[in-house]
Amino acid sequence: MPQVFCIIDEGGRTLLTKVHGDIQSPSFPTLGLLCSISTFASNAGFVVETFGTADVQIVYRRFDNHLLFVLATSNLLAHPQHLQTLLQVVFDGLTLLLGPQALEHVNGPGRLDALRKKLRGLSSLDALIADDALVPCMMLQAPQVLGLPARERQSLEQALTTMAGTGGTRLAALVMEGWYLAATPEWWNLTPHEQLLLQHLAADSSLSTGDEEPPPLEVYLSSNGCRSALSLSRIPLEYGLTILVVCLPDTDADAVIANVDMQIERGRYAVAGQRQRRSQRACCLSDIACFASPLPPFVGPPPDAPALRPFVRNGAARGGQTAAAGHAAVGAQ
Repeated sequence: MPQVFCIIDEGGRTLLTKVHGDIQSPSFPTLGLLCSISTFASNAGFVVETFGTADVQIVYRRFDNHLLFVLATSNLLAHPQHLQTLLQVVFDGLTLLLGPQALEHVNGPGRLDALRKKLRGLSSLDALIADDALVPCMMLQAPQVLGLPARERQSLEQALTTMAGTGGTRLAALVMEGWYLAATPEWWNLTPHEQLLLQHLAADSSLSTGDEEPPPLEVYLSSNGCRSALSLSRIPLEYGLTILVVCLPDTDADAVIANVDMQIERGRYAVAGQRQRRSQRACCLSDIACFASPLPPFVGPPPDAPALRPFVRNGAARGGQTAAAGHAAVGAQ
């Protein structure tokens, strides 16, 4: 869907222009005209939020730091209020990724150029501003949490706490599309909007490069007063599952990945039967996929089907089972 997104300061200077779809980048006079419409209305005591033509709608949103966000899209099915919400999500996402200080006092000496450089180097911005990226969960006041059985949830919380400890924090979560499946107790101390934004960033598949892990993201969270950046590791698994681990900046990412592998291997052997008592075994992630998505009636695998197969994480094998095999193992116990 053709779309143009701009960030303009109160002096009419363009900090960023992003173009999506089959459309040319707007010229300098066009950007000046878009800014002058909002400025003229503001000087006259009015606020322009949206206007449009037969095939384009344009949405404005001005923030307290005097930055003006402009979105022009040919998606006429999107309600202007939803697009306003999208611009707010983009601003909140930039605050999470760059820190609140980067977006304050942008008119100070050298601050505007520094912010322009940071915005242009932000790889995750494209996913934030796409008008089809405003998934319904981002419009909620709090994240959606899937109700799992108490034992499975407790096992997952213990595993996530161990993973987070490797990163020097106690912040980790397991998400699946628009749902939280489990998280450490400290994760729920983050603000609900931070929880939604982190979940939203986890779903950004464009940041994955082939068989490699998605690169860590610098994030500024309320857990440390947004004083310094933390590192967000996103570890995609099968069934649409993603593990989020917030780490200290100097954490070895490979050590975090190795700990995640170890926790999943424990779940694999538990389901395979090394721990027979359900209350003592670690919960395998394939079991969680069974709870998260309905399965057809299980009639048993073909005679030559393997009992176990690995999780796939961007081409890298993980220990685990298919959802059907995990479902059968749970039922057998």
